[in-house]
Amino acid sequence: MDNINKTTAAWDFTTVALKAEIARSADETWSVVGNFSDTRKFLPVINKMISGIGGLGSIRQIGEEIFEVLVGIGRHSYTYAQVAGPMAPYQYHGCIVVEETGESTCRVIYTLSYNEALLDEETKGQERERISKRFQGAVDAMKKAVENVS
Repeated sequence: MDNINKTTAAWDFTTVALKAEIARSADETWSVVGNFSDTRKFLPVINKMISGIGGLGSIRQIGEEIFEVLVGIGRHSYTYAQVAGPMAPYQYHGCIVVEETGESTCRVIYTLSYNEALLDEETKGQERERISKRFQGAVDAMKKAVENVS
């Protein structure tokens, strides 16, 4: 526990939430977007599983330097933490959730949280903008993939 900054408070974290309404059921949507190893389907990245098969503790590698571990799984959700890579020092973690909004509609929500207090003022805004743009693109790609399934 020596590597944890004990002065970090909850208000030091920022959360970016990106959403899309989808004209499919939560179950149908999750069957398309719910695989921890499918990052490359929704973001322009190269990824591979380096440990596990998608259960708790599985680790994926994105590009050459990013490693993320799956730390939570729900019926229509998963949560991961970046353990190595450019955002790892900021306790970066993400969560994908599919919420049922009707019998045949749902909402996908991708939240990303990190310790913004560790960034300088200029970088804070740049990171929020970069993350928002990149991951709204992922959410939009998820929506397109789901709604294009026959």
